[in-house]
Amino acid sequence: MVRTSTFFLIMLFAAGISNTAYSQGASCETAEPFCSDNSGELIFANVTGVPSSGAIGCLTTTPNPVWYFLRVSQTGSLSFDIIQTDNNGGGIDVDFIAWGPFSAPSGNCNNLAQACDDDGDGNPTNACPTNTVAGNYYIDDLDNTNIVDCSYDSASIESFTILNAIAGEFYLLLITNYHPPGEGPGTPGFIKLEQTNFGDSGSGETDCSIVVGELGPDIDECEGTTVTLDGTTADAALYEWSVDTTPDDGTDNFTQLAGENNATLDITNNQTGIYRVEVTDTNGDSGSDEILVTFFSVPIANTVTDIRACEGTTGSGISSSFDTSTVESQVLGGQTGIAVTYFDGNGTLIGNSLPNPYTNAIANSETITVRVANSSLTSCFSETTFALIAENLPVANTATNLEECDSDRDGFASTFDTSNISATVLGSQTGMTLEYFDGTGASLGNTLPNPMTNSNAVNGVETIIVRVTDTSTTNSCFAETTFDLISNPYDVASTPPAFIQCDDLSNDGTATFILDTQDDSILGTESESDFIITYHSTAADALNDASALPNSYT
Repeated sequence: MVRTSTFFLIMLFAAGISNTAYSQGASCETAEPFCSDNSGELIFANVTGVPSSGAIGCLTTTPNPVWYFLRVSQTGSLSFDIIQTDNNGGGIDVDFIAWGPFSAPSGNCNNLAQACDDDGDGNPTNACPTNTVAGNYYIDDLDNTNIVDCSYDSASIESFTILNAIAGEFYLLLITNYHPPGEGPGTPGFIKLEQTNFGDSGSGETDCSIVVGELGPDIDECEGTTVTLDGTTADAALYEWSVDTTPDDGTDNFTQLAGENNATLDITNNQTGIYRVEVTDTNGDSGSDEILVTFFSVPIANTVTDIRACEGTTGSGISSSFDTSTVESQVLGGQTGIAVTYFDGNGTLIGNSLPNPYTNAIANSETITVRVANSSLTSCFSETTFALIAENLPVANTATNLEECDSDRDGFASTFDTSNISATVLGSQTGMTLEYFDGTGASLGNTLPNPMTNSNAVNGVETIIVRVTDTSTTNSCFAETTFDLISNPYDVASTPPAFIQCDDLSNDGTATFILDTQDDSILGTESESDFIITYHSTAADALNDASALPNSYT
């Protein structure tokens, strides 16, 4: 906030502190009002280069003076600290003297005691002591004047007290930025006047209504927002508003705002500038206050295209392959000076960037929110959303392995019946495409020959891959299954000796033969557990595994 004319406020940034800073009255007649609000403090830039006007009270010299007055609004004691620092926060010698009480804020300058009256004879000619060594001298009114406190000490922190201040009384305060005579203009810096007992039981309070046009601290706001300035002042008769739309050029270029004569001003046109209110009270006295209002643009959150990816496992609705590489460029659309943040479908902050690839946290479809904010004022933002859509995988049902005999024992067979493979793999699914791959991974196309010859068998086995693709999905999501083409070599059976059995007494030419007694002769050295032996009456039945004879055969 910037205060000019009678009441001039600026925003202070020094020694790491940001606060509201007031200017000062250069003489008693131009003393500025001050009050201690709920912050209990007043900060202002000190004065340099102003020579001493001579000794006053306990002040041997009065270089670089500033003058203030206050009005008591609540009866009670007032305790203040006066703290002076240079621009780096180092302490600077500060001194002060205070007078009162008075019934009015002005007309008192010719009635200020310049010395103390120790004997109380009405002729103040005594030197006044500094309160740091005088104990309760001023508190007990041993000075017999209207001096209420005074300190001339080398400390950078001074304290003064007004006991039993009565509501409606006024007090004057002179603060000096000490420097030895002849040693330059003094050290620039800042003075803080702080009520140390603000809000304590029995403490007094000061009247902030005497501070004209209190517009408050500078305002940063987003474009499109109405900013209302309130310069309401007690006993005001006239308000006049003006604006300087070039606040950074170092010159005053105020233009009066026609028709703006109310205590409040609504700014609806996004105009950055220093706004000033001139207030004239019923006594004809005037003052002004200034405030810097800065409007920041609200970035545009451009539309982001939804992202689709195939789910990782059939039916899971979760994918770990969402490609987010173009999201930021889409949402920014070339804008700079923008802070981008992301929120997941649960509203949880993801951060300033999206992982790539990204895994959705909500199955099937998750809405991601993108916020684009002005980097200079992040409360100025807009948002957009896009969806992460996990596309369903088709189902690749398991196909049964196919087995055929390898008549020449070369590891290949040419009679594999593939007629049921596609129906088995697809099941009831429609709109899918199939593609087959042989044992080397080479594509066999969309259909299998039938019958089929295994061309890449290893030890009589070739694994065929079947890929089921859903072409209705953006990413042509697919699933795969396999089945084997197994070539079983014909086994060479040993010819057993003639199986002779004696006829019984009937001599009818028949006898019962137990066929499996010939197994060992047929298998030779082969393991019986590896084979199934059946017996047939004709070669055709044997080749077709038909009409096997019973083991006990007559």
